[in-house]
Amino acid sequence: MTPHFRVLVVGAGPAGSTLALTLARKDISVTLVEAGSYEKSRVGELLSPEGVENLLDLVPDLGGEHLKFPLSIVSAWGSGALNKDEPRADTPWRAIERLALDLSLAQEAQRCGAALHLKTRVRRPVRANGHWEVGLENQETGDVQQVTADLLIDATGRAALLAKHFGAVRMRQNGQVALVGFLESEEAPTPPLEMILETTSQGWWYAAPIKPGAAVAIFITDNDLEKGAAEDSWSRALAESQHVRARFGAYHLTERPRRVAADSSLLVPSCGEGWMAVGDAAACFDPLSERGIGRAIARGQVVAKYLIDCFSQGLTPNPIKLAEDNGGEFLEGSVELSFAYSQVNQWSGSTYWDRRHRGRPGEVEWRYPKKLPRKVAVTWGRGASLEEYQHLEGLLLGHSDLNPTIRSVRWNLCCWACEGHNRPIDWDFPNSPPLPEMYLLWLEELLVLSTFCCQEAAYSPDENLFAALVEDTPTSFERFDWEGRFSDLNFSEALKNVDWLQRNAEDYQRSLIEIKFLIVRTPLVHNLSILAVLPTLLHLYSLLFSLKRHSEVIEPVDFENAVVLIENDLISEGGFDRLNQGIVGLQLDEALKAQIPSQK
Repeated sequence: MTPHFRVLVVGAGPAGSTLALTLARKDISVTLVEAGSYEKSRVGELLSPEGVENLLDLVPDLGGEHLKFPLSIVSAWGSGALNKDEPRADTPWRAIERLALDLSLAQEAQRCGAALHLKTRVRRPVRANGHWEVGLENQETGDVQQVTADLLIDATGRAALLAKHFGAVRMRQNGQVALVGFLESEEAPTPPLEMILETTSQGWWYAAPIKPGAAVAIFITDNDLEKGAAEDSWSRALAESQHVRARFGAYHLTERPRRVAADSSLLVPSCGEGWMAVGDAAACFDPLSERGIGRAIARGQVVAKYLIDCFSQGLTPNPIKLAEDNGGEFLEGSVELSFAYSQVNQWSGSTYWDRRHRGRPGEVEWRYPKKLPRKVAVTWGRGASLEEYQHLEGLLLGHSDLNPTIRSVRWNLCCWACEGHNRPIDWDFPNSPPLPEMYLLWLEELLVLSTFCCQEAAYSPDENLFAALVEDTPTSFERFDWEGRFSDLNFSEALKNVDWLQRNAEDYQRSLIEIKFLIVRTPLVHNLSILAVLPTLLHLYSLLFSLKRHSEVIEPVDFENAVVLIENDLISEGGFDRLNQGIVGLQLDEALKAQIPSQK
């Protein structure tokens, strides 16, 4: 009889093993498949404070075995001088034996009841009768075992091997790579127990001892800045460094340095009918973000607990909201990286650093992209083909009354994303639930108010501003020297009989569609929400600019100033999207409620 499992996890790294282990502890049948056998070295010999806490929470007994000496952090980041960083957590960084830790997590999952297959590859999975038929091929013997599973989990790291079989692609911020060197020395002095960060003209280093006589030294750069053999590039970068070379220059390489991807990227789609990605397969981050092994363990637990909850209620898993969590974290990480990279100003004329000073690290410009994507993100977890998007673009531009069309499309796309089926978008949306127009209008109003709060924070950091706007109590916008109730703006006489303002706002909306604003930087549904509230924002900001001129009549110059404000503060800078993340989450919640119970 063919063995059947509720869940089949492909990839027994930290995320996959944690997920399998957590499921097995709840007696959910799970099999864990790993192509290797933990023999080849893996990047990740340092564990962040968050990672240490996550590991001890998951398997306390593994802490004493795999957590080695603590590491403090020293850096030559914003200047050439080496400074000791203040610890950001009570728990320090720790050196670990990565291969041994990965193997122990997989064995712990096996001990708890998961079936573990090492040196095994998954043959092309076939979905039939609501489950997966999969062949597990042993790479040593060539034997193939047939199994079935209800749900497939891709935990194969950045490669996302299973998801790519289903047509997923990675949305990359840039082409950043890491040149990884493992080092040894029996004669060099023992270095301080510190992780060192150091910038150079074309990137930055992080390096640390990992056990007595051994260290890891990794150089981060862009893949087009260092061509040729990885060993030569690594050696040139080491020669340019000051502090890393002083500490580890006397060490020798134990193997040839290799290049590995080191950019932040998201998988689109990251879930579909009967499958989902987890850990680095779903979302991976720039090493500076410190979202490495610790995050993988945490996400493995989050996904496992979500599945346990679904199975206990007899529901078919629909991880669309988990994908939104990944997207929100991705957005938050971009903001954090922007600040960190902005602190480095000592490398004038550097291509690497100039790229990061032009905007947030790796963010795609919101202006017309030079190259259109093959896969367009509809939400953070679901994607459509470029051809499907182009059909939508024609649909929007072909309507004379744009805003109701935007609202309808936004709702229908949320419902489509929540179905969980791998079917193309039918732009007639015959299966969509009725449009909750009043609810969507309310969300748009919230987004307008939230936007005002965000933009006014730099001028008047009033923690009660949002409440004042919602409750329509007296408040002020210092940027415009305006005081009053928000309703005073909404019902102003100056906004009546200004048809030209409405036309200009709609023309601006259409211009953004034409320059492909909807498909860059954040998903389609997110950008549609932004597009929907732009006319209201343009009206209100035009009015405020006119009042600042002490005029009760809105003039074209006021509209022009409103456009500049919106482009500089909202669209280009991206702060708007962080507000929008929560609004889109509420739209998806409503769409999930509208699905049949088995799809919730």
